[in-house]
Amino acid sequence: MPVYTIKMTQMLCKVCGAKIPDKLKTKLDAEDEADRDAVLKLGIDFAVEQCAGLLKQGVSGLHFYTMDRRKSTTQIINRLKGNNLL
Repeated sequence: MPVYTIKMTQMLCKVCGAKIPDKLKTKLDAEDEADRDAVLKLGIDFAVEQCAGLLKQGVSGLHFYTMDRRKSTTQIINRLKGNNLL
């Protein structure tokens, strides 16, 4: 699931018991939560990096939880296609 907002990411992790990876936490901590566009871009960039790594390791597919916010996922998929990973 791409990061849409810092608050939502923290809340979802707390609810399901997940942990935000240190690399992502450091990036989130450096962002101004009020700058929604910057946080959204960070989430897309991080997801592209994760997906690219998984695809390069040979995973057979990816599954996205869009939370009714398809634009981020569309951008992720388009960037992966642009890098010839899909």
